[in-house]
Amino acid sequence: MDNVRIENCPNLTVINIEGCSNLTSITINNCKNLIGDSSSNYLTIAGCTKLTSLNLYNNPNLVTFKITNSNQSNITYLNISDTLVKYITGDNVDTSILDLYAFNSLTTFSCTRDSNVTHIQFANQYDKSKGVDRPIILNSSFYGCTGLERIYGYVKLYYASYSNIS
Repeated sequence: MDNVRIENCPNLTVINIEGCSNLTSITINNCKNLIGDSSSNYLTIAGCTKLTSLNLYNNPNLVTFKITNSNQSNITYLNISDTLVKYITGDNVDTSILDLYAFNSLTTFSCTRDSNVTHIQFANQYDKSKGVDRPIILNSSFYGCTGLERIYGYVKLYYASYSNIS
């Protein structure tokens, strides 16, 4: 199995995807009661080392999720649009911001209408003294992220849309 698709499960409160070493894509959409912030309501992704796509679109109460040992540097697509994701937990992340530093291969990122996110950290792959100049090149949407104050990291945006970023 290379993909998991969970959709339209309004009563679902726990999702635990672990040890799926051949899984490349996870889609979890429209699970209205998935919040992710307690021991009885959570989303955990662990040991999915070939994962390249994570789509969590339209889980309107999802505040956070945990991702560990899933080679986040392979992930090229991340969609948290129409959620309330403010931070993630897992492998050495800073939970005071949406820390996507380990997702250094992202090409498409969307957090459209995520009014809860205030700060996003992408990888900073620029060091002039070492000749490193690798920005994260994103096709992104920050539209409707009314709480977004700052984006950190070395990012080039193409075809991006945004509003209310100060």
